[in-house]
Amino acid sequence: MGSGPRSSKLRTIQFLTLATLLLLFGCSSEELASDVDQVSTVAYQDIPAGGDRLVDASIGDATNLIPMIATDASSHAIAGQLYLSLLKYDKNLNLTGQLAASWEISEDNLKITFHLRPDLRWSDGKPLTSADCLFTLNLIQDEGTQSAYKADYILVKRAEAPDPLTFVVHYDEPFSPAITSWSSLAILPKHIFEHEKIMDTPLSRQPKASIGPYRLAHWDAQQSILMRANENYFDGPVWISERLTRIIPDRATQFLELSAGRLDSVGLTPMQYTRLFETKEVLKKNFNRYKYLDFVYTYLGFNLKRKPFDDQLVRKAIAYAIDRQEILDGVQLGLGETIASPYKPGTFWVNQAL
Repeated sequence: MGSGPRSSKLRTIQFLTLATLLLLFGCSSEELASDVDQVSTVAYQDIPAGGDRLVDASIGDATNLIPMIATDASSHAIAGQLYLSLLKYDKNLNLTGQLAASWEISEDNLKITFHLRPDLRWSDGKPLTSADCLFTLNLIQDEGTQSAYKADYILVKRAEAPDPLTFVVHYDEPFSPAITSWSSLAILPKHIFEHEKIMDTPLSRQPKASIGPYRLAHWDAQQSILMRANENYFDGPVWISERLTRIIPDRATQFLELSAGRLDSVGLTPMQYTRLFETKEVLKKNFNRYKYLDFVYTYLGFNLKRKPFDDQLVRKAIAYAIDRQEILDGVQLGLGETIASPYKPGTFWVNQAL
């Protein structure tokens, strides 16, 4: 059995779901009554309150905060708050601009021209320009850079930065995932990384500048990671001033810390979500549960070079013999969906005919 984003030998697949709890701060009935008396004549304004600290938990510590060479989810969860890509997916999984304000694809599908937002500044005050984009592409293409994400960018045969806000990439032949690949390559600051050896640099644990909503404030290995809001963040105010991620390598301990009020947000196991939560009045009073389909699936793969798995009829027999819904109900307590391809239900990639 295995799990992951891609497989060319998928036979039995199921989606898993994750739930997250968010703390809701309340007040007593006496406080509420007095507040109503005081504000009854004041027009309501839906303005978020700034400040405070959000405390969540990670099952593992980060190892490397340089996205192109980081290989674990814990590292990407933190690095994704520091470094951003040209494009991103919105809540409906439509591709939209992030560092890029717009882009064009040539009629022959061999060239993409990105136009950067004009208000981009690193947290140290330096502007982010197309030179940073070109530097980042050259860095991941460099033969000395060991990156699991390298294949998509090796196919870029030429790139240029004709002006500070324009970045152009050229391909020798059409590459269907080309535009989506630019939602995955986080741009690095050239003025900080250009004289560093990317595979051996203290910047992997001590970043000097960020472009995302947060910057690294303190990292206590195997204990916690503290991030503070980036004052130069281009996409509006960062309402939560600090984010503290505690390293708690056990789901049961995370749940106990949540119950004790020492965590504000945490992912839950199916058992915690469906049953244990209901036994804790303090959780039901102070927290909300949310569930959604995550980008995670479990599958059974076959070695097609070994008997009897080289026989398609054998593989079909195994697929028919496995009750996927029974596994989903027993292991995930029904929190998931059975699927026929490694794509999230409801997205345009799904072949409805399967």
